[in-house]
Amino acid sequence: MCIYSTMVEHFVNSAFTQTGYGCFLGVKSAVRYSRGLSKNAIRKFEKYKSVPKQFFLCLNEIGLIDDDSVPKHCVNINEVKTILGRAGFREGLTREEYFDLGLHKQDGTQKHIWHKIIDYMRHLKYVKKPR
Repeated sequence: MCIYSTMVEHFVNSAFTQTGYGCFLGVKSAVRYSRGLSKNAIRKFEKYKSVPKQFFLCLNEIGLIDDDSVPKHCVNINEVKTILGRAGFREGLTREEYFDLGLHKQDGTQKHIWHKIIDYMRHLKYVKKPR
């Protein structure tokens, strides 16, 4: 499983918690946008790995991507790699290299997200969906 699909899965699972889930733990906008997902959007992600538009709206509000990168409809995982790749993200980087790209915000929200993503990818077998 690639880091992008894990990130989207954590976004979808944030709808079922009060404070977020996984790499979106403590990110209020992720909880707000993920709760706006319909049941069909969640099913489409689980069955076809179709990423909902709300995921990109959340990343836009956090400041990870710009307004032009937000798609008009749901996309697949390969297009997520392309969109985030244009913003400067690459899969093989370490956590420190992500921060050296200068993509994190001043309040540390993005730094918190990538810190959690890399740590959860290392310990993926211990991550379980919320009940």
